[in-house]
Amino acid sequence: MKTSSPEQPKPPDPLSILLIGPPGGGKTTLALQFPSVCVIDIDSFLDGPSRFIRTKDAKLAFSYDPVLKDDEGNVLGLEKGYDRLIEKTDLLIKDKTFKTIIFDSLTMLDEIIAAKIMHDQKRNTLEFRDYDTLRSCLLRVLVSKTRHLNRTVIYIVHEKDKEETDPRNVMNKIVTAHEPTVRGSVGKALGGFFSDVWRCSSSSLGNTVEYRVDVNKTSKDTDLKNSVGFPVEGFKTKHGELMFDKIKPYLNGKI
Repeated sequence: MKTSSPEQPKPPDPLSILLIGPPGGGKTTLALQFPSVCVIDIDSFLDGPSRFIRTKDAKLAFSYDPVLKDDEGNVLGLEKGYDRLIEKTDLLIKDKTFKTIIFDSLTMLDEIIAAKIMHDQKRNTLEFRDYDTLRSCLLRVLVSKTRHLNRTVIYIVHEKDKEETDPRNVMNKIVTAHEPTVRGSVGKALGGFFSDVWRCSSSSLGNTVEYRVDVNKTSKDTDLKNSVGFPVEGFKTKHGELMFDKIKPYLNGKI
């Protein structure tokens, strides 16, 4: 049995970060600014974020492996994406070149697993019995593969709004929560698989755009958390500033 004490504390585990938020909220943009990045590219939407970063950091460089294209650049069917993702992740487990591994996105990973199940079962829809298989495939990546990478890992997931009827006006809907767009029981417990859960969002502010990273739970975001001592209020930047510049001082020695 190992012991942790003030004189000899337990060595820290690598950060496992879930970035959740709406489209255009800055999730991929933030992730690409981490050191020595390799992206398991499931969404194929890296151009906009990398172009934005290079307006401020012309030296941005990262590696990426498209999941829905073969090594010659030919587009693959969704049903082939999962096996290719596992293959590429296994290569990264052995290749220690990169310090940060990004999975972009978990929402699309959910879709390619569903496509694989339907293809294998020769059906056009998922059935209730398929959700155990979906869960097992997701956990294989989220738990087994992630832990064997033994480096900073960032998963990106899109959010959906949970809405309820406004008690003051039954004709209106109000947003009561932001939930990850992932099917089944894994989506409901997703925050528990990560050391950190941060929400990235953006909003118009006059002639510019304000970006936010919230890192502590709220009534609408009950899974948010951070393990690195971020300020309670999180972070804000205006369009043209790089969010990672504000976050980086808190990550020294942790990434």
